[in-house]
Amino acid sequence: MSEITYDGNFSNLEVDKLYTTEKTSTISSAITLDKLDSGTIYFCNCTADLNVSLPAATTAGLKFQFIVTVVNSTFHLALTSASTIFATSIIYDTSPPGTTLGAASGTTVTMQSIGVNLLTVGSRIAVISDGVSWYILDELSNVPLLFS
Repeated sequence: MSEITYDGNFSNLEVDKLYTTEKTSTISSAITLDKLDSGTIYFCNCTADLNVSLPAATTAGLKFQFIVTVVNSTFHLALTSASTIFATSIIYDTSPPGTTLGAASGTTVTMQSIGVNLLTVGSRIAVISDGVSWYILDELSNVPLLFS
């Protein structure tokens, strides 16, 4: 069986059986991504603060997803970019009703344990670029997103 490890252009290609898998990587320490990493799902070991530097948002369609697989108490997952990261996120209030939706932006977004809201296994966040900025495409966690 042969494997194609890079993009290719084909004409008149016939395939009897085809399966695909997502690009994945496990990270447990600070990492700087580049555009060639786009499309990768990162499994994040957050037993220590985990800081991820996104590439410049100059190419539309760059996409990254991060899933927390190991967590230790109050540690965090932070995404940082030279470009602005935009989102509509849940704002955790200190008084009822407790949460509201609000627009948020910054060059860093952090999923961080605060008070009773602890980062948990399965927390996830995904971002996509439009060629100018980053946008949170998907986020699911019981911790607030902090923008700075």
